[in-house]
Amino acid sequence: ITAIDAAPQASDMRTCLASPLLRFYMELENDLHMHKVMGNLVFTALGAESVAQAKSRIAHFLFTHLGEFGDPLADIEACLDYVCDPARGGRVILAEEDGDIVGAVVLNDTGMSGYIPEHILVYIAVHERMRGQGVGGTLMQEAIMNSSGSVALHVEPHNPARRLYERLGFENKYLEMRYTREPT
Repeated sequence: ITAIDAAPQASDMRTCLASPLLRFYMELENDLHMHKVMGNLVFTALGAESVAQAKSRIAHFLFTHLGEFGDPLADIEACLDYVCDPARGGRVILAEEDGDIVGAVVLNDTGMSGYIPEHILVYIAVHERMRGQGVGGTLMQEAIMNSSGSVALHVEPHNPARRLYERLGFENKYLEMRYTREPT
């Protein structure tokens, strides 16, 4: 599978069509969808238009399946809006079974490089009944493979997904500290 950014370039299209993992593609209203089939699961990289159309469905899936590591629904929706904004960008890859979302990963582009990774993995969630079956690993591998540059993510120390991230090569380089302003 090759994910296409919110504003695909011609060189990205050639890469997609040459990908050995590509099973088929379709272009609908200039919004390219890339698919990979794994057993009865279909992994789909959505373009900005498809993310916008499926925003509510994706946001509710993430809100439900992120559990204790999740954010308010409005924040998840704002993250998806960021992906759809051509001035910002990002990507969404879904895992679906019989048309139902069973996994999702969302990356936002940072617009930076070198000192700050080019992408931040904001959300990844897998339906509880699908955990431990490789869905999260496949979503992560596809997200990494289809992102030029580095990818950063934040993970709670007790999150069991931390082991997956480490197996994929993520390192704990820094201790994150935040100053959070209270709304006025």
